[in-house]
Amino acid sequence: ATEAPSATKATTRESATDTVEPTDVPSATDTQEPTDKPVPTRTDEPTSEPSNTPRPSSTSRPTATATQRQTNTSLPMRTVVPATSTPIPTAAASCMAPVGWRTYSVQTGDTLARVAAATGSSMTDLLAANCLAVAETLTVGRELYVPRLPVTGQSNQGSAPRPVGCTVPDVQITSPSSGQRVSGTFRLVGTANITAFSRYRIEVRSDFSQEYDLYEQSDKAVSNGELARVDSNAYGNGLHWVRLSVVSTLDANAAVTCAIPMFFD
Repeated sequence: ATEAPSATKATTRESATDTVEPTDVPSATDTQEPTDKPVPTRTDEPTSEPSNTPRPSSTSRPTATATQRQTNTSLPMRTVVPATSTPIPTAAASCMAPVGWRTYSVQTGDTLARVAAATGSSMTDLLAANCLAVAETLTVGRELYVPRLPVTGQSNQGSAPRPVGCTVPDVQITSPSSGQRVSGTFRLVGTANITAFSRYRIEVRSDFSQEYDLYEQSDKAVSNGELARVDSNAYGNGLHWVRLSVVSTLDANAAVTCAIPMFFD
């Protein structure tokens, strides 16, 4: 009779083995939730922040303003306009005296035509060398560039060169005399009457010229009479040469001459 209670003890122990229920606990391996934690890889959020880095693209603003400022550099190009005025000094530089020319001081009564004739030049050459206007008036004391200085000797014969030729008695100029000063229109007196006379010529040149200009000619012989009337105003002031050339019928290419220097006032 005492064994019956022991059996109940055994059954209770076996029922106690039902404590296997704790094994159900592992089934609650829903602890995957922590695995969900990696899901909030919100580390993407910082990646979104660098995505905002396009803000430096605003640097395009300075680039735009820089190019505009460079285009403004075209403004200094306007300084080219005054540069076009530089030819003006080059024109002034052309007024330097040509090589070998001298300086002449304008005297009372001088005109450009007179100075040109007296210096063996031309009005065109004097205008160019001195940068003068055609209508410009010469003032006393003004300095001009001239190829040669005009002769300003006295009225006596010693101030002029000696006559040239004049060795044949029938070819002579007797008035005016060598070195005499004349003005306006004057009578040229002499002789042109050689054997086999054909014609004579009266020629005039400036002392600075090597060529004579024909002034007058005649086929009538003259013996101690008027050969011509010469207008000195046509040649300007200074030393000039008046030449008598007589040609014979024997040789039309040869002439007997007599040249007299005189001053035209």
